[in-house]
Amino acid sequence: MVSDISMAALHVLMGLKTRVVLPPPFLCCGFPAYANGQAEMHSQNGLRVTILLNQIRDMFTHLEFDGCVVTCGTCREGLNEMEAAKLFGGRLVDITRYALERDLQLAGTGSESYLYHAPCHDSLDGKALDVLDQLGGFGSVKPVPIAAPRQGRCRCPVPTFPPQCCTANASR
Repeated sequence: MVSDISMAALHVLMGLKTRVVLPPPFLCCGFPAYANGQAEMHSQNGLRVTILLNQIRDMFTHLEFDGCVVTCGTCREGLNEMEAAKLFGGRLVDITRYALERDLQLAGTGSESYLYHAPCHDSLDGKALDVLDQLGGFGSVKPVPIAAPRQGRCRCPVPTFPPQCCTANASR
C-alpha cells in the first residue's frame, strides 16, 4: 500500500472504532507480476502471501473478522485469487464501502465540484459515484472520461516503464 493511503485508511478505521490487524510490511498481492507476464514470480509470491495470511488468521483465532479491507482494486483482485476472503469473514471490501456500511458521513457544504478518475481495477465495482453521493460532503462529482484499454492493458493513461498497471509500484 502507498503509505499516505495506508495512513488515511487507518485513520478512517480507527475513527470508526474498528480493530485492525495489519499484515507484515511490503506485502504485495502479486498482481503486478501477473499483469507483466511473470508467471513464476506471481506463483511464488502468491504462495508466500497465502502462507502469511493463513499464519495471521491462525494467530488471531480468538478474533472474529468482518472482512479483509483493501484500498486498491488491484490488490482486491490479487487477494480474491488467493481466496483471502475465506480467511477473513467471508469478504474482501473496499475501505470506502466498509466505512459507509458503518454510517460514515462526510461533513461539508457540498458546494464544490469534483472530478473523479475511476481506477483501472475498481474496488467499488463501478459504483464509486453512487458511494460518493451516499457519503455526502461533496457538491457535484463528474467522472473523468477514460480511454479504452490498449492491447489488453489497463486503461489508465499514466505511462509507466515497463508497461504495467498504474498501481503496480504501490507496495514498494
